[in-house]
Amino acid sequence: MATLPSAVIKIISLAVIVAVGIGVFQFTGLGQYLKPETLRAYIQSYGKVAPAVYVFLYCIGPVLFVPGAILSLAGGLAFGALWGTVLTVFGATIGATLAFFVARSLGRGFVERLLKGRFKLLDEAAGRHGLKVILFLRLIPLVPFNALDYAAGLSKISVRDYVLGTFIGIIPGTFAYVYLGSSLVNIYSWQFLSAIALLVLMSLVPFAYKKWKKSNSTAPWVIILGIALGVFGANSLEAQSSPENYVIDTFSNGPDASGLPKGWKPLHFRKIARHTQYTVEQEGENKFLKAVSQSSASGIYKELDLDLKAYPILSWRWRVENIIQKGDEQSKEGDDYSARLYVTFQYEPDQASLWEKTKYETYRLLYGEYPPAGSLNYIWANKLAKGAAIDSPYTEKSKMVAVESGSDGLGQWRSEQQDVYEDYKRLFGQEPPPLVAIAVMTDTDNTGESATAYYDDIVFTRLNEEDQRRER
Repeated sequence: MATLPSAVIKIISLAVIVAVGIGVFQFTGLGQYLKPETLRAYIQSYGKVAPAVYVFLYCIGPVLFVPGAILSLAGGLAFGALWGTVLTVFGATIGATLAFFVARSLGRGFVERLLKGRFKLLDEAAGRHGLKVILFLRLIPLVPFNALDYAAGLSKISVRDYVLGTFIGIIPGTFAYVYLGSSLVNIYSWQFLSAIALLVLMSLVPFAYKKWKKSNSTAPWVIILGIALGVFGANSLEAQSSPENYVIDTFSNGPDASGLPKGWKPLHFRKIARHTQYTVEQEGENKFLKAVSQSSASGIYKELDLDLKAYPILSWRWRVENIIQKGDEQSKEGDDYSARLYVTFQYEPDQASLWEKTKYETYRLLYGEYPPAGSLNYIWANKLAKGAAIDSPYTEKSKMVAVESGSDGLGQWRSEQQDVYEDYKRLFGQEPPPLVAIAVMTDTDNTGESATAYYDDIVFTRLNEEDQRRER
């Protein structure tokens, strides 16, 4: 029985690797994890070693044909424009080099047997001018990133030329995607608009080059200059355009098809069948959120992606019609509130005890994601003195802060302001981890009573100049 030549076996192995890499992420359930937000959450869950995890993901990504754009967007979300670009360029270069070596070790011998005449001369030319070829194709992406990794490995391009050309050539495109990822926290910002403009300019480069080849015009150089200006000026634009406020919701956009305010999700609890009703109401020109609880408990939440140190001040307005007569902040039986607004924080495995890691890993296996590591509950207290803060009767990981208390101010809109960053440091004794979500909840399930509350104008803001000077 005839055996296949070793060169044929190698090229078949290369084809299998490529096919498996594409198939794993395109035709299995793993594709659902290739979302920037999901990857960002996964990366940041590793705490201090998150940068190393991200670089590792980018190292194996090109070998398995994972879309680099998705990883780059996740890098921007997780680390910001500057460090996201540095880590991405570093990881992408390593990953591209691994794919290059896979192709060269498995397929080069087979290619050499096939290349004859003109194709052989072209291959040798690529070997002589490899740096220029790779640099050109990275700057002007006429060939898809992952495909070029393997194609270069099958050519005579030297490893040195390939690595250097890749490292330098991917910087502009990498920055464009990472910068876009970092701007996704606020799609209404100038940063997001400038990132889109930069990406559009990058996408026009191949077309401009082809036109230039035919007409020898100077058009592509204008576009390249525009990209350079965008890359070097983006950070200053970001600093100038960062808004003073990070608006969570003013409820002016009204409800979605489910009846909840747009962008919010329901928060239900096991073993609690009756849910609080949340609706968007209007008085005059103003819209707001109304919550009605009748022996029920549930909340609504909105995921957060902002730098708490940059936007530490949480402000909002609320109004309650009554307090909970049997409410008692220090007992589980009385743990009901007419109004509460709370923020949750991300679980960080590197700072958790063995018991905590076991609990959180078990939860993740059951539900597919980690639960929040802690929360700050800003409550309209029933008995707790205004300004006091205690642990929740359920867990020390949840702190209860009495912003208002008792019947004083019932039926009136009250404007509140809390420094969430400083509250966390004061109550937990450490720097706050990244935010997960903000939620509102009116609940009366433990006491069996009823309550009606209203919420409006929930906003995170920067410190004013006087407070910044005081901090320094």
